[in-house]
Amino acid sequence: MSLWELKPIEMYQRSYEGSQDSAHKDFFLAYKSWIKESVSLPLNFKEYPTAGSSEAIRESLADYASKCPGGRIHVLDGDYEGYEALARGYGLSVVKHNREDFNSFKTIQNEPLYLSQPSSIDGCYWDKFQDLVSFLETNEVKVLIRADLCYVGACTRELPVDLSSPLVDMVFFSLSKIFGVYYHRIGGVFSKQDIPGLTGNIWFKNLFSLKLGTMLLSSYKIGELPRKYAHLQEKVKNSLKTEQGLNLECSDVLFLLKSSAKLNPEYRRNDQWSRFCVSPLIDKAFNEKS
Repeated sequence: MSLWELKPIEMYQRSYEGSQDSAHKDFFLAYKSWIKESVSLPLNFKEYPTAGSSEAIRESLADYASKCPGGRIHVLDGDYEGYEALARGYGLSVVKHNREDFNSFKTIQNEPLYLSQPSSIDGCYWDKFQDLVSFLETNEVKVLIRADLCYVGACTRELPVDLSSPLVDMVFFSLSKIFGVYYHRIGGVFSKQDIPGLTGNIWFKNLFSLKLGTMLLSSYKIGELPRKYAHLQEKVKNSLKTEQGLNLECSDVLFLLKSSAKLNPEYRRNDQWSRFCVSPLIDKAFNEKS
C-alpha cells in the first residue's frame, strides 16, 4: 500500500525525457548493498534489469547459442532444471556433472557452467563451491562460471559466497523466492560481457516492480524473514515425521526440506538427494498460529 501512496503513476510520465532509462540503478544499488555482507560480487560488471532471473538465463543461453550453434553448456546433476530445458530449446546440448567429481570438469572447453549457490539440489549452501572454483583456476580450465543467486536471502543462515574469481562470467538474481513476489518478475544479471538480447531492457522494464524491489530490499535485512519463521520450517519437518514417517532435514532455504534417502522419484534431484518444497505446509502452519 505504501508504494501506491507514493503515486507511482508519476514514474511513467514524460518518458520522452528519458528519465526512466536509469530507473533500474537504484534497484541494483539496493541489491548490492543488501547482499554485501554475504556475497563478494565481481567488480565493474554490466547490469541488466530483467523479469526475474529466468529472462536473464534465457537471454544468456540465446546469446551463447548464436555464437556457438550446437554448442554445449555444463550443469551440476540435480541442479535447477530450467538450465537444461532452456538450453535444449536453443539447440544446445547439456553435460551433467557429479559435483563431487571435480576431474569431470576438466572436459569443459571455453563453455559456460551454470550453477546455483545456495544449491537447488538440496536447498543448502554447497560447502565445496569455493573448492571447485580453486580447482578450476589451478587446472586452468577454460570455463565461464554463471552463478545463480536465487536463494541468497531466502535462507535461515547466510554463508559467504565469493564470486570474485576471473572465471565468473555472469551472476543472476531475483527476488521471487526471497520475498514471494514471483509474479512481479523482479530480477537482474551482472555480466562481464554484453548480452545483446537485454540491451533494450533500458527501456523495456517494469518500473513498478523495480520500485517495489527497491523498497523490499530497504525494508528487510538479508535473511531477516527466513530467520523469523525458521520455527515453522522445524514444525513442518516434525509433523511430516509424525504423520508420514518421513525423516527429513531442514535445508538452509526456509521452504525446503531434504533427504539423502531414496524416496519417491518425484522428489529426487540426483542419486544423493531428494528435495521437498513445503511452502504450502509452512503457509498452513503460519495461518494456524495466526
